[in-house]
Amino acid sequence: MAALVALVVFLPALRNGFAYDDILIIVEHDALHSLGGVLRSFGSPWWPGPEGVSFGLWRPLASAALGVQWWVFGGAPWGFHGVNLLLHATAALLVVRIGARVLPTRVAVWAGLVFAVHPVHVEAVANVVGFAELAAAVLVLAAVGIVVRDSEGPEGVPPVGPGRIVALGALYLAACLTKEHAIVLPALLFVVEAARHRWTVADLPAVVRGRAGLYLALAIVAAAVLAARVAVLGEVAAPRPPLGAGLLDEIPRVQTVAAAGFHILRLLAVPLTLSPDYAPDVIPVTTVWTGPGILAVVVTLGLLVAALVAGRRGGRTGAALPLGLAWFVPAVLPISNVVFLTGVLVAERALYLPSVGIAWMFGAGLAWALGRGGRVGGLLVLVLGGLWVGRTVTYVPVWESTDTVFDHMVATVPQSARSQWVLGDALLGAGRSDEAVAAYARALGRLGDEPPFLTRSAGRLQQAGEVEVARILALRAVDVDSSGSAPRLLAVLAAGEADWEATVRWSRATLEVRPHDAVAGHLLSVALTELGRYPEARAVREELLARDPGDAWQPWYWLVELRARTGDTLGARAAADSARIRARDPSARSVIDSLVTALTGSIEPL
Repeated sequence: MAALVALVVFLPALRNGFAYDDILIIVEHDALHSLGGVLRSFGSPWWPGPEGVSFGLWRPLASAALGVQWWVFGGAPWGFHGVNLLLHATAALLVVRIGARVLPTRVAVWAGLVFAVHPVHVEAVANVVGFAELAAAVLVLAAVGIVVRDSEGPEGVPPVGPGRIVALGALYLAACLTKEHAIVLPALLFVVEAARHRWTVADLPAVVRGRAGLYLALAIVAAAVLAARVAVLGEVAAPRPPLGAGLLDEIPRVQTVAAAGFHILRLLAVPLTLSPDYAPDVIPVTTVWTGPGILAVVVTLGLLVAALVAGRRGGRTGAALPLGLAWFVPAVLPISNVVFLTGVLVAERALYLPSVGIAWMFGAGLAWALGRGGRVGGLLVLVLGGLWVGRTVTYVPVWESTDTVFDHMVATVPQSARSQWVLGDALLGAGRSDEAVAAYARALGRLGDEPPFLTRSAGRLQQAGEVEVARILALRAVDVDSSGSAPRLLAVLAAGEADWEATVRWSRATLEVRPHDAVAGHLLSVALTELGRYPEARAVREELLARDPGDAWQPWYWLVELRARTGDTLGARAAADSARIRARDPSARSVIDSLVTALTGSIEPL
């Protein structure tokens, strides 16, 4: 029933397309559109492009799975959304099955229904890249389900055989390679088993003896995953502060984390106001205690006290509160910015796995309301269910496309730097350049000198003809981080103004950090040609074509002149033959033949 409700409520997601992060990670990620690229994804970061490693995310199994889906569904978004729906339904089912091993069945059922319709899950389910969250959660829940079904009795430490240890290790490995937050699985296993079998401190020696093999196997898997992350990313985790929150690298962050905790609690308890963005302008970076931060601390302490009381007096139904809280804490820890910075202050999609514990807590509350509250309790359950289902159904279409996501962002959190940046894009597209520049200035004023945003803003301004402003932003980006894509943009700007010396300088700067950048290599060859430095231009062009001959005829056409000008007439004719093979238009072949005739008849070798 919980799985069916999850499918029905989220069914409108099948009408959604690719939106927001889907574009970069799936649609424009050409490497995932071929079998070879899918295989190479195991050694590549989650985010494509030169900045991918700096984000510190490596999810090879999720990347590979998305690549396979692209092949299976031919790039049709409905197929990806269908997979997400099935995963969400499976997760809701597992929430019921695991809960029923620890809690009364009615509590587990209500928990599954809460999980199935919770509005905070919309981003994970209705946005294709939420696949990583969903798949990792299903793998984690499947592993927990294997352990808790071992024994019907509440006492003792039931054995976990070698076969199941292998299965759990495989699930753990798959989950960690799908989403890094799955690393907390051992803690979640312990939490559920402790509740299931009512372990006390006196049971710890027996637990250590009985679970040594299992936890040793999981530790080996975790160590292997962390070592692989170091091999791919250069470190276990890249402590990257959220955009516009660079101060968190330098100041105590407990007050900011507490304020973010308030939003997490609000999203899980009263999820009526939802947003794709919780940037520092929505959650201020602060070194003082604010009202929301204090409230979050008070509520958390209150829940801890209530969990202790309920665990001692509440029987199996009362066990939902300590179980849910004990699940939530380790599950939310990797995304809380407490242990290390994560790149975001709050993300709704990241609450998918932690919300399992909250669902069990709500399930107990709803079961109590229906059992003790009579008609009033039933009315409360009906109102709550109606509000949550209604909010979920109305929020799913927000993720239909990037435009709908951005429209919602601007409407709900206009103070966000991202919203101002999106507004700048819209104004630029409407030809209102002055207003667009002002919006970009507001965004960058709030974000600080963030190279990705500086470079993207500069690129859009360059396309709109605002060359001087674009150059200023690109130069700022280079000053902050010369390893990004700003040097290439500066090369493009210089080439557009026929400043060939500057084009050479910025193209070489790009190639120093990204030796295989085809755009920078092309611009360098063009600039050297315009400066009459033909041998250098030829060497660059030949290196590009040796690395990727491509299907276009123009690069070979350019090589014809370079070889002829350096005295290699036979080489020029060979390049012309390569160009003719690739030129399907007769007029293009005519252009090639004219060039060969002109060069071999009038150009003297250097």
